[in-house]
Amino acid sequence: KVDALTSIIDQAIAPIDEGVKGLEERQRQEREEAVRQEIKTITESRGLVPDDIQYDQHWENKSLSSIERTRQIAAAADFVKSQKEKHEADRNAIAHYAKALDVDAGGWLGLVDQGVEMTDVMARMDNYAEQQKQEASAKKQRQEAQAAIDALHQKKVGEQVVDTETGEVMDAVPDKYSYVIEVSATPYEMAALTAYMTANDMSWTVK
Repeated sequence: KVDALTSIIDQAIAPIDEGVKGLEERQRQEREEAVRQEIKTITESRGLVPDDIQYDQHWENKSLSSIERTRQIAAAADFVKSQKEKHEADRNAIAHYAKALDVDAGGWLGLVDQGVEMTDVMARMDNYAEQQKQEASAKKQRQEAQAAIDALHQKKVGEQVVDTETGEVMDAVPDKYSYVIEVSATPYEMAALTAYMTANDMSWTVK
């Protein structure tokens, strides 16, 4: 008799239990829908989209009041908005700084997008710009030194310049112009300068 009665009770409890579980799931879905709708409203009011903030399952809890839920969602949206604004401001600052340093901004903006702090990016830009400046200066010095060396082995013959070591005819003699310069030098330095100009077929006068 006990087994029979237990069976009857179990048969009565089963559909009730199923009904309760179904009711709880429907209520959970309703809460989720309400949360997602609130997220949509709050994010749109800040120029964002719902996917910009991370969904928190805690917002579906029945124990969480609607006021507290709204506060938490708004705080999450405000944080994302401030991060986006900071990121855009950092990009603008880097773009202007790159222009001031006369370097391409592309790679530096990529670092900002990767999350590198703006001050760190600027420090790297300073190092890069200084390196480029030094390399350009070294290149210019090498070119000037090579030009001076080449000039020592060149001699004007008529309207042509000939390499005194190889006999190769260089480019035609370029047009010459008169320049007035003032030089501060010791007698020895002045003698060396005039000797250099004479050796290179430069006409000069001392006044």
